[in-house]
Amino acid sequence: GGHWIPLKVLRSSLQAEEMATLQSLAASALPTELNCVGCSASLMSITLSGVDIDRCPSCHGVWFDGGELKRLSILFKTDSHLRELYEEAPETSPWVVGFHTVEGTMHLLALLLRLVP
Repeated sequence: GGHWIPLKVLRSSLQAEEMATLQSLAASALPTELNCVGCSASLMSITLSGVDIDRCPSCHGVWFDGGELKRLSILFKTDSHLRELYEEAPETSPWVVGFHTVEGTMHLLALLLRLVP
């Protein structure tokens, strides 16, 4: 499984700077063979910290498939800066609860967007 994150959730979960970074990354997105679960448009692939994330150019939602979630989880746990943040997270944080949750996925996406140069 994966997580479909609609634009409404992205806007409520990400800060303005993070949304702007996501939008700027979309300019270099490449077409995929996947269709949006929200509106059926063809998804576009964005690379973020070496992981491909699928974004809809029409309704602007983001799709994380199971493999992408696993790679992001591994990245988070192996990158020293990210691991440091993980170790400081409270036990109730989605960082600790797991990336299998939408909340955990959104927190990881927000952090990775903040790290984009």
